[in-house]
Amino acid sequence: MGSVTKSPNIQTNEGPPARNITIKCDVVRAPDSTFPVVLQPYRISVSRAGSVEIDEGKASINNVSDQDLQVKVIDEPPGYFKIEPPKVIKKGTRADLKLKVNKQYLDETFEKSITLEFNDPAKSRFTIPVVRRLIGQQAADNHPAAHPEPVPTKPDTVKK
Repeated sequence: MGSVTKSPNIQTNEGPPARNITIKCDVVRAPDSTFPVVLQPYRISVSRAGSVEIDEGKASINNVSDQDLQVKVIDEPPGYFKIEPPKVIKKGTRADLKLKVNKQYLDETFEKSITLEFNDPAKSRFTIPVVRRLIGQQAADNHPAAHPEPVPTKPDTVKK
């Protein structure tokens, strides 16, 4: 899709009248073709479906560059998550970023994001949306985690 430039108008209740800013970004139609890393999934979902609680998520970061990359979280919603990014991802390898929702936000529905920066020459940044939904009991009853497969047991082999 290529480069896109937008000029939103931002108004605040402080300072002089509204100012225009310019935002430039590269829009990628196929997220699996990004460089220097490929992220999967492209969004982390940490939701609750009735009694099934998913408060942890992860994103796999595949380093497709020809250099080892350091990872730094440069933006996150304060207090919402405990984030464990990999420190370094060797060239041509994959590592996981782990995220856990802090307890005080488990009863909230939200759409937040975290932004990662890498130490490649372009100082590439990637933003990962983090979504939380609270789904009713009926949906939870249909969730596979609510109905685990029974564990087969061995017949009693002790002689009586």
